[in-house]
Amino acid sequence: MRCFIALRPSFFQTRALTALGDRLRCGRQVAEDDLHLTLAFMEKASQDALEDLNALLDLLKPGPVMLGFHGVDQFGRDKPKSVHALALHEPGLIALHDRIAGLCRRADLSVPKRRFVPHVTLARFRNQITPAEIERTGMFLEANGTFRLDPEPIHEVELIRSTLTPAGAQYDTLASYDLR
Repeated sequence: MRCFIALRPSFFQTRALTALGDRLRCGRQVAEDDLHLTLAFMEKASQDALEDLNALLDLLKPGPVMLGFHGVDQFGRDKPKSVHALALHEPGLIALHDRIAGLCRRADLSVPKRRFVPHVTLARFRNQITPAEIERTGMFLEANGTFRLDPEPIHEVELIRSTLTPAGAQYDTLASYDLR
């Protein structure tokens, strides 16, 4: 099963991020209810490993983490694969990412070791993006480079199942964990 552990932005942040994504006007916008910041992604997770992880996450109590945003960017330099809002590199956010990745490995779940770029995806692009969409994306990034949302405390993380469908990923929350 494909799963990930994520933070959900606050209600106010979610509304602001949705309004920001609406301005892009190309790509496949992420639905408001699906906006999240992935802390750890697991391509293949067994039920046993998820049960072990569940027990470990129940004990995770680092306190609320501050989540704020500064600017926008894209993955894929020449042809964007996605556009996202960049999260502030708050020390608590980075520490939470590191701790959760460690707990996943302790539960024998494979988590890719790559540089953590904290972000919330606003829109995704198919492989065949048009030159007009590339230009529009560039203009969007330039016009919204100073986008900011002040940090707010986030009090829980979620374990979410991701099911791939022809219309895109479908997310189902399997469990929530209070950080307090």
